[in-house]
Amino acid sequence: SNAYRVGAFGFLYLNKYFSPGSEEAPGNMGLWDQQLAIRWIKDNARAFGGDPELITLFGESAGGGSVSLHMLSPEMKGLFKRGILQSGTLNAPWSWMTGERAQDIGKVLVDDCNCNSSLLAADPSLVMDCMRGVDAKTISVQQWNSYTGILGFPSAPTVDGVFLPKDPDTMMKEGNFHNTEVLLGSNQDEGTYFLLYDFLDYFEKDGPSFLQREKFLEIVDTIFKDFSKIKREAIVFQYTDWEEITDGYRTRKEA
Repeated sequence: SNAYRVGAFGFLYLNKYFSPGSEEAPGNMGLWDQQLAIRWIKDNARAFGGDPELITLFGESAGGGSVSLHMLSPEMKGLFKRGILQSGTLNAPWSWMTGERAQDIGKVLVDDCNCNSSLLAADPSLVMDCMRGVDAKTISVQQWNSYTGILGFPSAPTVDGVFLPKDPDTMMKEGNFHNTEVLLGSNQDEGTYFLLYDFLDYFEKDGPSFLQREKFLEIVDTIFKDFSKIKREAIVFQYTDWEEITDGYRTRKEA
């Protein structure tokens, strides 16, 4: 496993205010951290009895999203052979965001840290000097002011024109991905944590409770509101126990 920067520390993006190649707030620092670790493994695998031509990347949840993005990035070409994606892919609505969205979130964070985003156009370096003076705990707390509800995380890999030259959906459609062997899987109850935060009123706090079918459908429509109707219907079909469709306890487990 490797450590990498997360949240605003790993993905703050204010790139349009700086010259090309600036390292002030380029976004995707967390992905570059991962790349550095993978490159080290590539360079040193033989010293540990490994084969640098057979490197496998494994990621769970956000890690799965990262692995799938590495499969697209031109900066990762030739660094690994296989990818294992567990409960996370670039198709997830939380796995990446546009540069415009990331920049808007970055400006909100700057203001919430009392560093005045209105100065970015005139003196972006002054703003970043201010941000570097903000303690880590404050940044960690304030970044969540941009949380937009279920799976609407305030930081994510960003279409920056470098690590991700285009949005991942377009890159996939154009066939811009590496020739990589892939294994896909998912974990049971992977999303339960988020249900308890964002749909608390749907469940009893102190014990098991049933979930009405209508509520289950509401949860699906809320989480996947940006998906097409046919995609939402496919999700409902996959996660419905059709032999026990009126069983509220089974429905709760499906959610």
